[in-house]
Amino acid sequence: METLNPVIKKLTFRNKADFYQHIIKDPSFLSSIVDIHKSAESSYFLNRNQLYEFLISSLKDSITIFFLYHNKEPIGVMLGYHNTKSKGEFTLSSVAIKKEYQRKGFGKVFLKKAYLELEKLGYTQISLVETTQAIKKTNENIVSKNSKRFTKEKRNGTLIKFKSRVK
Repeated sequence: METLNPVIKKLTFRNKADFYQHIIKDPSFLSSIVDIHKSAESSYFLNRNQLYEFLISSLKDSITIFFLYHNKEPIGVMLGYHNTKSKGEFTLSSVAIKKEYQRKGFGKVFLKKAYLELEKLGYTQISLVETTQAIKKTNENIVSKNSKRFTKEKRNGTLIKFKSRVK
């Protein structure tokens, strides 16, 4: 069995100028997000222009995008933002893994690595917006197996937010 050690890359855009600079530097990054969501058959599917408009409109606050790479190929993406209404909270609005990499442990590794990165940035809470069955289950497993590090908040039996006990 192959050892999973994919690499994550974090991009944070604090304003439109940061975003425009990145598009000039890496014009394919929007297409990568669209391709991953399309392959994942995500409910959060936007075409390239819609994604661009969505990200531009989201830039009143900073947005963070995590990419997951396996053998230098982008296979996963997470979109989220700093929740200004709750101190230390990061809201995860979208997670997608290419279909051919699903059910192989990549999503679990991706979420764990991203959560650890968010903790390093000072976030103590992570809330979820998009909750597919796979994401719900993976989050439940991560939180349950790391119960000394996380507390959880549920609504109607579904994990919607968990708080890190690590500062």
